[in-house]
Amino acid sequence: MASLVFIITFLLMALQLKSIPAENITEDDEMIMDDLRKTEMCPDTIKVRWDEFLAREPHVIKQVSGNETSYDGLFPLNLVFMISSCCSSTVIKYVDAYQADIVLPVILNYKESGLSSQSKVVPILPNTGVAFVVKRADRKHLPIKILSSIFSSWPVLVLTLLLSVLAGIVAWILDTRQNTEEFPLSFVQGSWEGFWWAFVSMTTVGYGDRCPKTISGRLFAIVWILTGICMCSIFTAMLTTSLTTISLDTMIPLPQAKVAALFGSIEATTGFQRQAQVRRVHSIKEIQEEILEGKAIGGLMDSFTLDHYRDYFPANEFKVQEVISQEYLEYGALIENSSLVSLVKCLKNLRFSEESEMYEYAELYMGKSMKSGLEESMTPGDQTIGVDPEGLLFYPALFTCLGILTFFLISGATWEMCRRTRMRQNERGGWFVA
Repeated sequence: MASLVFIITFLLMALQLKSIPAENITEDDEMIMDDLRKTEMCPDTIKVRWDEFLAREPHVIKQVSGNETSYDGLFPLNLVFMISSCCSSTVIKYVDAYQADIVLPVILNYKESGLSSQSKVVPILPNTGVAFVVKRADRKHLPIKILSSIFSSWPVLVLTLLLSVLAGIVAWILDTRQNTEEFPLSFVQGSWEGFWWAFVSMTTVGYGDRCPKTISGRLFAIVWILTGICMCSIFTAMLTTSLTTISLDTMIPLPQAKVAALFGSIEATTGFQRQAQVRRVHSIKEIQEEILEGKAIGGLMDSFTLDHYRDYFPANEFKVQEVISQEYLEYGALIENSSLVSLVKCLKNLRFSEESEMYEYAELYMGKSMKSGLEESMTPGDQTIGVDPEGLLFYPALFTCLGILTFFLISGATWEMCRRTRMRQNERGGWFVA
């Protein structure tokens, strides 16, 4: 009987609450309700445990002072910002035990996990792309490569010279009887003059010191000049292709390439996705050693890590060949405490609505813009072949020309001194005899 009375009383109270109009709810009532909702999603303390395997610098920097342990880095920075924005009164406590409310970092996959529908994962650190770092080309062997590239076009050059000789003989045969002054009757002299005319005409220089006078000779000259233009174009194209190959020989395709990356990182996963042969290591120093020892052709790092370990990869020895866009993978946190569902929603909304601010925090923490750091690494100094002062060819060609010119000047001055000395001796000798 008592239970029946209780149920009837509860129903009457519910009907009365339902009949109260919405406009009767004051601002104080809304603040009280907001406080109640915030109290539900914000605990007094949140226990955070770092995954020692993935918590690497600069993402997580562990600082031990006596018996006290504190954490600095990009993850703690973003975590404190996000939790304090959702729950300003909540205290973050770092623990080593497995009974933690939040565990991080973990790798999240937007595409596979359907992140928006997941209630136990939160993205924390915006991804900046994966940098493919390789060793710069060795400039010492560049002149040899260029000479080898030029000499590799010898078949076209030899064929061009042979055709010039044949064209010179034909021109001599057609013109020698009516133009003995320019094409002598002698086979040796006439064919030599014909070769000179054919070569000069082929290169479109056209000195005019030799030219056919007969109709047949001039008709042949038209055919030969057109043929010569084609031959010169082929030779120029082959030479250009060879020089371009030298400038692009450091562009390493990532598929099937041996690359080094940290264990369990987004960079290693990206390498596997790009079908590279990933050599997994435990530290950035090992990545540098793998590249220098030739065990890996390059390394995969995000821009935060690359900027933090800039001393390991100086711009004069290493470069960023490519920045790989990573749209789905991101470092985040795993929520172990199921009672923090409301907090998870707040953290997700904050992460995506304040993404630009998080990038700014990261840039301020790292000391400079990630973009500018990558641009410095990607300076195309060893990609250019032309006369750019920063190119590979400019200084070798400049110093080579200066060296040859100096040699000729010294040799010429020595020759002139010797010649004048002999002239003086001859004059003195002749005057004495006279």
